[in-house]
Amino acid sequence: MTTATFVDFYDILSLPETADADRIKEAIRGQRRIWNKRAGQSDAVQKSLAEQRIRDLAEAERVLLDTSARSSYDSTRVQNKARAAAESATAGGSGSEGTRDWLTEARTFYANGNAHAANYAAREAIAVNGASHEAWNIRANSSFILSNYADAGFEFREAIRLMPHNAAYHFDYGEAHAATGNWADALAEYEIALQQVPGDPVYKTAIANVYLNTGKPEQALQLMEEVVKSQPDVEVFQYYLAWALHDVNLTKWSRLRGGGVIITSPEQIKVTREMSGRALKLKFSDDALRASLQDNLRRADLAEASKWTGSGNILWYLGATLVGIIMLFSGFGAGSAGVGFVGLIIAGLVVWAFVARHHKPGWKFNAANPGIQTRGV
Repeated sequence: MTTATFVDFYDILSLPETADADRIKEAIRGQRRIWNKRAGQSDAVQKSLAEQRIRDLAEAERVLLDTSARSSYDSTRVQNKARAAAESATAGGSGSEGTRDWLTEARTFYANGNAHAANYAAREAIAVNGASHEAWNIRANSSFILSNYADAGFEFREAIRLMPHNAAYHFDYGEAHAATGNWADALAEYEIALQQVPGDPVYKTAIANVYLNTGKPEQALQLMEEVVKSQPDVEVFQYYLAWALHDVNLTKWSRLRGGGVIITSPEQIKVTREMSGRALKLKFSDDALRASLQDNLRRADLAEASKWTGSGNILWYLGATLVGIIMLFSGFGAGSAGVGFVGLIIAGLVVWAFVARHHKPGWKFNAANPGIQTRGV
């Protein structure tokens, strides 16, 4: 979208006006994961539109997470939205309705980022020629930008029916599925696209995204290693590699029955430092992911550090130590070295037992957690 076009932040995030900050943050992060990979496309128009949507999301984050800015935005949203729709419906073109070249107008509107007008013009182009796969594709992509995913899905299917061997159409249809969490169908479309254009880094990244969202980070990591090796300077691909490294790292930790993971071995500390450390060296702009990677390293440091814990048997330890000390001094004081040595041994063993049981690395305490369901590496 151009900067002059009103952007309805709630619409692009599929949220009600009453959404709280946590829901807004979650929705923005989800949308960024959709549009980040689309920004890696080679098609100049699609790349430009994706980059604009990423900027829109940054602005949505700035406005909706600031109480004052959000209040001001909300107070004029209805009027601005109505004005934008009216302008889009009448924008561009000349001549009578019967002589207008709707497909050319749809192309122009879409390239300029005016999704509302592109959607309208593409609809008119389809009315003139329902067999135009390009018109269906423009309408589908503009519906996608407007977050009308159900409409986009139908329109992409029509474009594919008319031109089944267009890899970009299959990729875009996969995106419509992914936007609604339909990962199985998204994967099927991405795989068709990749079959038609083998090795395409965007299609590989899209498949990796499905794996990351369906609990298969190892497979995602394998794909993203290949992509980044072939495209080492593209930030979009580095982001998905960092995400894969993060999620694979967590699979190496021990899992608790009630949910959550903990570090329970030196091997887990080592792999965390390797994988999270490597991920943090990559270029990406997801602050939440970066914070989580940094937290993983912090947890590795805590797991390695030794610490003291209290004991429910402290009186027993004190009593046994006191007995040993009394025997030590009374034995040597009375000239009975044997008793003194026994007292020394008792006191030493008690101190050693206390230290061994109550001062050790954090991972050892974690390893004794009775709530562990499965142990990691």
